[in-house]
Amino acid sequence: MMISILSNTFKEAQNYISPVMFIALVPYFLLIGVAPHELESIHFLVPIMSIFALLKELIYGIFSWQHMLEVVTSSLLFMFIGFAIAYGMFKKDKWVIGKGQ
Repeated sequence: MMISILSNTFKEAQNYISPVMFIALVPYFLLIGVAPHELESIHFLVPIMSIFALLKELIYGIFSWQHMLEVVTSSLLFMFIGFAIAYGMFKKDKWVIGKGQ
């Protein structure tokens, strides 16, 4: 959404957001070849990859409190950083009002 603010039209916003959405799917593709018992702690600390890794474990019946805690911690940290960036952007009129005005 923050990237789409930079655009002038809806079509331009779609052009900006498409690569970002594809980047969000890259962690899933990286986990396709990894078996659930081969997952390491690093897989649970990368923000978007962690959710895919946790779902992969849960689908195969593997339940680990440590991995769940790592996913929650990394996700909360990622959300905090994202909200901090958004807060900083929306405090400036340049990002809130847009280019057309």
